Amino acid sequence: MRKQISDVCVVGGGRWARIIARSLSQKYTVEIVSAHNYNNIKTWLKQEKSWLKQDKSILLHNSLNDITAKKVVVANHPADHYKTCKSLLKKGKTVLCEKPFVPTLEQAIELNQLGKLYVGYEFNFSQYFKQIPRPVERDISIIWHSVFDEVKYKERKIPDMTVSIFDDINPHILTIIGIILGKKDYQLSTITRDKETIEYTLTTRGYNVHVELKRNALKAYRAICTGRAVHDFTNITEGTLDDELAFFMNNAMPHVSMGLHCNLAKHNNWIVSLTEQGNEMMYKQNLKSNEYTVFREYMLKHLLNAKVFANPKDVELVDHWTFQARSIVNLLADDPFITQEDIAIKLFLSKGILNKINKAIKQCKFAQDIIMNGQGAKYWKNSIIPILQKDLVSKCLNNEYQYPYRIGLYLGQSCMFHCSFCGRNHDASYKKDVRQTGNELIHDMIDTAPTDDPHKFYLSGGLEPLTNPGLSSIIKHGAERGFKFGLYTNGYMLTDKYVEQHPGLWQLDTLRISLYGWDAESYYNTTKNKKGFDIVKQNAITFSKLRDELFVYKPRIKFGFNYIVLPGQAKHIDKVVKFVEDAGGDFLTLREDYSNPTDANKFENQQQLINAFKKIDTNIHIDYGYAMHYPSLGMPGKVLQHVTHKEMRPKGFPQISCVVDLYGDVYLYREAGFLDRPGADRYIIGRLSSTNTFEDIINNYKEVKPHKNDTDYFDAFDHTITKLLNKEEADKYYNVQSPVVIPQDTQLIQAFYPK
Repeated sequence: MRKQISDVCVVGGGRWARIIARSLSQKYTVEIVSAHNYNNIKTWLKQEKSWLKQDKSILLHNSLNDITAKKVVVANHPADHYKTCKSLLKKGKTVLCEKPFVPTLEQAIELNQLGKLYVGYEFNFSQYFKQIPRPVERDISIIWHSVFDEVKYKERKIPDMTVSIFDDINPHILTIIGIILGKKDYQLSTITRDKETIEYTLTTRGYNVHVELKRNALKAYRAICTGRAVHDFTNITEGTLDDELAFFMNNAMPHVSMGLHCNLAKHNNWIVSLTEQGNEMMYKQNLKSNEYTVFREYMLKHLLNAKVFANPKDVELVDHWTFQARSIVNLLADDPFITQEDIAIKLFLSKGILNKINKAIKQCKFAQDIIMNGQGAKYWKNSIIPILQKDLVSKCLNNEYQYPYRIGLYLGQSCMFHCSFCGRNHDASYKKDVRQTGNELIHDMIDTAPTDDPHKFYLSGGLEPLTNPGLSSIIKHGAERGFKFGLYTNGYMLTDKYVEQHPGLWQLDTLRISLYGWDAESYYNTTKNKKGFDIVKQNAITFSKLRDELFVYKPRIKFGFNYIVLPGQAKHIDKVVKFVEDAGGDFLTLREDYSNPTDANKFENQQQLINAFKKIDTNIHIDYGYAMHYPSLGMPGKVLQHVTHKEMRPKGFPQISCVVDLYGDVYLYREAGFLDRPGADRYIIGRLSSTNTFEDIINNYKEVKPHKNDTDYFDAFDHTITKLLNKEEADKYYNVQSPVVIPQDTQLIQAFYPK
């Protein structure tokens, strides 16, 4: 049976699509295609038979492939405009797409090249705006206040909550001022948002157009104000939609060659461009505010696509499920280690609905950015994402071999400081014969290590690495193999003479000095070395000057400092910053005391940190530790995430991190690798040699039963990775995937690798 060929098709099932279908059906045979709202449209057609012409009919389809008409009006969800128009244009259809058209200029240009495409800027057919004289005054105000829930065109009007009022109304504003001023070279100078109100200013050749859009006003009001003249168009009804549709159906759309305002899409790219620019300008503001209505606009279309619910105009349902999605996002932003089961319990969600909401969150860029920039930002960006990118979690959970992702080489022979918080054995030091064989072992390790990651090794230790006479040779050898070593040192031995005798230092990628105070007294209180401050400061200044002389025309070693903020010391951070500036440092890493994170007294007061960070005014790069991110933004945060010995993993995670000392002993945790530290030998999982490789050790080491205080062998990274592995294991068991999207193009941003 031959299909009935219709005159025109309307794609969409919402209020505006129904209004268009009603108008067109007075003269034409109309098809309606609605994938999301098919059943509601079917019911609506039965209820609206009274206005249908007897000799005309409306056909209903749920697929674009069923369209028989050559002309199509696209009035579905704005988020679907691009793919709908693209599909129709490729089928040879002539398309009129309702505003908002598409979100990006790139998409608009692509669609313009595919066929005949118009955009529904209906005010181009208005006689009212054409009669408004060009203002003499250079300041113009346009007010557009809408009531959230009202009746228009015999239909209940609830705004499309998948877009902002700026996306929805700005095309009208630009059409209006384009008619009045006759120019299209507008610049968007400012734009701000407060919940449902958006204000912005457009400029063009001496004119300033101030616009205020409001979606939830108590009373509708629309006006153009120029000087004392007020053009109130709140109740103006001209039938511009009917005129636009008539021109479209009669192949008589105005063209620029006629000197008229044109709806042809390619002549209205400026509207798309300015709207896109405004959205980009508001995006950072929106991330900072994370205001509910903003979140709803970004998230709603994804909740609909994930079939969490079906009706975007059911305000109660929209608010309920948007609130649930926002709660999930905020939980993940605050705590990267919260399990999916805990989320389900907190929010009273079933696994099925949680999976659907998670699917929506995965598709929403705004939600992902909220998660990545919340209180847990440093955990996500500096540690979790790089680990998940490398598929290291599954290796650990399945006890599979993987060459370690990060290896600390603990090269120091002894140390001249006796720091109060250091976990090392102050009486321990290596014998001379161990030093020689140990350095040879490190050379062999460098020779056999994979070279796919230049930052695989870092040089540190419970003892001072500069005390190792073979340090320069090790650095040089690593550089020849393509490794970018970072060196942690207390700087006490970093004299000009030492640097001259150890030229390999200049082949480091980064040299970071650990600071223990801001003056001689504070240094002594921590290190018990009376000369420590003066010697380290002079060494740092000398090293910086030497670096500047040697690396004038080529990339130079990055040079900076680390400072642990202990309770009561926040007020001295400005002095630490000044020290780094005076010493010629590139960066400063500020860290929490992780030696006992279960003790809240180990951490500085949050308000003290906020006050201290506000005072910082410097050009050096400052990286704030995991728990200092929020205070650095002026907001109180949480203390370091940590585990107890009951949460420690019996096999650790050597696939991700371990340390190696000069004996070749491989330690599971970073603070366990200090020479002769009491009890730490339980966390030696093997000794490297020519016949005992990392693969041999990782494939065969035994579980270690944690004791009560064994988290003393953890640093902040060890706590972080343990929390991550426990969380991933719990999610796997619960069988609900996290909604967090792990970007594949992101690399680990080490604190001491300034951008």
